[in-house]
Amino acid sequence: MDLSGPDAIDRAIDAGIDLDGSPLPVEMLTLYRDVMDREGQRKRSGVRKSMRNRIVRSGAKHFDQDTLNRRLIDAGRDGLKAKEIGFFYGRFRRRGRRAADQSWQSFSIVSITSCWNCSSALDSLRSMPSPAAF
Repeated sequence: MDLSGPDAIDRAIDAGIDLDGSPLPVEMLTLYRDVMDREGQRKRSGVRKSMRNRIVRSGAKHFDQDTLNRRLIDAGRDGLKAKEIGFFYGRFRRRGRRAADQSWQSFSIVSITSCWNCSSALDSLRSMPSPAAF
């Protein structure tokens, strides 16, 4: 079975298998089908809105923020909204674990240096979980 292309997931679910060929749990398939049946019965708000949502959701995986925003506007749609930028291009979303650790260190240093009572800031930082705990 060819499991590539935009409908690969749907074909795999219909066959009851994961992309690696392993069977999907029956309980998960039952829940998925129930939810999708209900979703299929829901009234839609419009094709253009759904198209834009799909473009943003998938486009964020393939385009940088500025490119996707410009292409939406060029296509006559609203540019990216703040909540979309935050979700798809947020601070830790694309930068990886190392950037998150560096930001954590910066937060710690700023917290200490901006505090009037540094000993209480140090106590607070000692009681906080390390980045590895997240």
